[in-house]
Amino acid sequence: MTTLKTLKMLLLTSALGLALGLPSLDASRALAQGEPPPSAEPGTADSPEDSPENDAEDAAESRATGFRAVSGAQAEDVPGGLMLVGAYGVIAVLLLLFLLRQRSQLQALAERITALRGEIERKGAEQNQR
Repeated sequence: MTTLKTLKMLLLTSALGLALGLPSLDASRALAQGEPPPSAEPGTADSPEDSPENDAEDAAESRATGFRAVSGAQAEDVPGGLMLVGAYGVIAVLLLLFLLRQRSQLQALAERITALRGEIERKGAEQNQR
């Protein structure tokens, strides 16, 4: 019964360790048996230089901000003239397309008005004949 319980605990801790990316199976086995994990035993800890705390401190120091003297203004790398000409070109093309669409709609409206006038004259002529 105890062996079954130990196996269940070992599987659960291993699965949890894999899911969370925790230490290896040895630590899971030690936890399942109620012993301290191998890294917690005296004399087996990693060297202080390789510890995660020191890695975090090194990373923090490398990202640390400090005063940096700068001389002169920074030059802009993106040419603005080409973007300005491109923007005006896009606006001109859109305006041209809008005007062409308005012209075609105006022609369609003029044709419709001509057709309606012809229909009105035809209906008026039919009523005058009665």
